[in-house]
Formats: sequence, C-alpha cells, structure tokens
Amino acid sequence: ELAMLLVGTSLAIKPIAVLFLPLLLLQVPGWRRRAYGLTLAVLPSLLFWLPNLLDSPNEVLIALRSYRGVPDFGYVGIYNSWRNLGLGGSGISHDYAFAWWFRPFCLLVIGLVWWRCRRAGLITQVVVVTLTLYLIYGKLAAQYLMWVIPFGAVLSSPRLLRATLFTALALAAFYQLHHPGIMSGFGHVRLPTGITIPQWSGIFLFAQVMLYLEGLRWLRDLFKETKLE
Repeated sequence: ELAMLLVGTSLAIKPIAVLFLPLLLLQVPGWRRRAYGLTLAVLPSLLFWLPNLLDSPNEVLIALRSYRGVPDFGYVGIYNSWRNLGLGGSGISHDYAFAWWFRPFCLLVIGLVWWRCRRAGLITQVVVVTLTLYLIYGKLAAQYLMWVIPFGAVLSSPRLLRATLFTALALAAFYQLHHPGIMSGFGHVRLPTGITIPQWSGIFLFAQVMLYLEGLRWLRDLFKETKLE
C-alpha cells in the first residue's frame, strides 16, 4: 500500500512513474488487489490535480496532450550538441516536433523490450524500461538522467560507475553552458573553471555520446543476464 501511494505521489510530480506502475501492479497477486493498488496510486495524483481540474479542466488536458519533452538530452540533445560545436557560445537547443504516432511507437518498443525481460526481478525491469526510454525517446530533460542511477545501485550493476561518471559530466557541462547560475549560485555567472565555452560544448557532446553508448551496453548486459535466468 505504501509503495502504491509513493508511486502515486511521484506521478503528481513527474510522469515517468507511469511506466513503472504496471510493473509494480504485476507483482501484486489477484486482479482485485491490483485494482485496489491502482486506486491507491491514482489517488495522490488526483488530489494534487483536483484544484486545476475543477478550475480549468481543458487546460490540464491540453497540457497533458501537448507535452513532448525538451531537446536537451537523448539523441536530439546529441544532435544539438554537435550543431553547437565551434559556435563560441552555449548555442541554442533546437526543438523538433515528433509525429503523432511516435509516442505510441515508443510505448510499443518499451513494452516489447520489457516483455523480453519480464521474468527478471522488479528492479531489473525498472532499469530496463528506464534505459529503453533513454534510448528510444530523443528529447529528455536533465532530471531524466538521474532516475536510473539509484535502481542501478540496488542491482550493484558493473555499468553503474561509468554511467554515473558520464551523467555527472554531461550535467555539469549542460548547466555550465545553459544554466550557469545553478553551478555558481549567482544568476548568469559561470563557475570559474578555466575551461572555455567551446571546450564545454565539446565536453557536453562527448559525455552525451558516451552516456548513450553506455545505455546501449547496459541494456545489452541485462538482456544477457535475463536470458541466463
């Protein structure tokens, strides 16, 4: 019950937990108990959204339908980093509209990949789903990179250290380029590092490419492990 309430609370903050909710429900025996668990998970989000739903339900629905992600990380982020090389500045993250069928396609791919690993433990399934999201959906915000790390730590994955290092490097470069105040604590003032902006752009591209490749290798390793099981 507590797990369902926590998942529901996380749904009210960030929607990625909607990918994990079916995995958790499948761990519950019996359809009646699953329905009860689903109710517990939906309740916190419903209470959170209730004032907005009562005040402006159409705007809430439009916001849910129109969200497409941000082009900072993922393969769109890699492309943006490549385009910004040599500009002498932090560059602009160009957005690209995905076709209407792309999100259903991503869900289908995630479902097929999960089916391949469905007999693995719950934490392994969560890592598989998260990595597949990273690899298949090209527009990700910075916080998406963090969510696989604690689950990988629970698994004691040998890929965790490299994934953590590349994630930290990618985030440091991203914030130094686009949101320097987060690093320095002073508005738009960049943290003095002795590294130029064009160099940070190259570091950002390198870290993103390595992180993407590490995600592919990690997913491959999990496929091998689940096949042995």
